[in-house]
Formats: sequence, C-alpha cells, structure tokens
Amino acid sequence: MFESIVAKIFETAGYSVNQNVKLQHRSGDIDIVAEKDNKRYCVEVKYLQLYERAVERIYLTGKTFEMTPAVVVGSKIDERKRSYYLEKYPDLILIDITNKMKIKKPFGPF
Repeated sequence: MFESIVAKIFETAGYSVNQNVKLQHRSGDIDIVAEKDNKRYCVEVKYLQLYERAVERIYLTGKTFEMTPAVVVGSKIDERKRSYYLEKYPDLILIDITNKMKIKKPFGPF
C-alpha cells in the first residue's frame, strides 16, 4: 500500500510511473520506475526499515540500467546511517519521512 502512495506522489508531481517493473536481469524487480524530463529513476520503497542489502541492490540496478537510484522510506533514517549510505553509494537519492514531501519538485539536491 505504501508503494502505491509513493507512486501517486510521483505521478502528482508530473513523473510518468511504472510499478513493479520486472527485470530480465537477475538483480530482481524495481518497485517504481519514475521518469521526468528525460531522467529515469529506479525507486526502492520500504515502509519501516531500510537494510543495506536493499540499498546496494537498487544502487547496482540503477547503475546497470542507467537510472538514478533512489530509496523512499516511510520512517526516519538515522543520520549516521544516512551519511553512511550517501558516502558509500554516490548519486543515491535517499528520501525518508523528514524529506519525502520534496518529491513534488524534481529530485534535485538531495
């Protein structure tokens, strides 16, 4: 259900959205592929907790398929974890409860 809410936020912000995208590649599925202004984002959606395995998977999927990797979490991400993920996974967009309303604008500076 949270995934559908996140998809609707992207659509409202003018993104074209595909949910539950099946990949031929063995890296798994993508929760949401959002596209706007010729930029594509692969989005992993987690309601409560974020695990590094999920971050690494969406990051590698994004790099493999030439999309910007993003993670949307319904809870607050600890600042130490946020810093760790953003340092380890360059170009990752990390959105949690504290900044998810910014999706209305293009991902921009997060």
